[in-house]
Amino acid sequence: MPIPEIIFETDHFLLVNKESGVLSQSSGKSDDPDLVHILSARKKSALHILTRLDRVVSGICLFSKSKSFTRRYLEAAANKQIKKYYLAIVEKQTEFSNSSFTHHFLHNKKNRKSLVFENRVQDSRSSSSSLTTLYNFDRYSLVRVEIQAGRFHQIRSHLAFLGHPVKGDIKYGARRSNPGKFIHLHAYQLELPFLDPDQITFTAGLPENDHLWELAAQQIKK
Repeated sequence: MPIPEIIFETDHFLLVNKESGVLSQSSGKSDDPDLVHILSARKKSALHILTRLDRVVSGICLFSKSKSFTRRYLEAAANKQIKKYYLAIVEKQTEFSNSSFTHHFLHNKKNRKSLVFENRVQDSRSSSSSLTTLYNFDRYSLVRVEIQAGRFHQIRSHLAFLGHPVKGDIKYGARRSNPGKFIHLHAYQLELPFLDPDQITFTAGLPENDHLWELAAQQIKK
């Protein structure tokens, strides 16, 4: 398995660009290698993952090297200071313009899915997201998603709830799967406001060798 691209590294934390298909952290249900073990072995020290991604999702993963950094991150997250931006290519054209949504999410552990509700139900947890359409293709749309406290499968289930499942995400109603079973969802940027003001925003380049992601990258550069 290739070593993931390192985006940024200090003595206290490490940011990498995860490829889709790679486990962020072992769940105990697979013998496949995961980023925590791969990077811990490479760095010869224990790493703690702070931003875990689904196996089928690509993008920024943050690992802590120290208890002090973990504490600072968790404090900032509790105060809703951490900002996470994702890029999604979704089915059908959209017209989101910094559109804010708050819904309630229920983790169905038996089916490993997230259920979305307009109003609170028993054991559900609320969360908000902001959606912006960056570009409309013929049959798809490039959407930027901003979240703070992410719930289980929050973006995937929420976009499907709004009628725009992520391309390739058949678990949440996409018309067909992608080759390799990845989905078009990428953790694009992470803002860590408690760091040096000149180094608070980190970006993970889009996946390569995929036509739609290549078109998306061209639009972002404009």
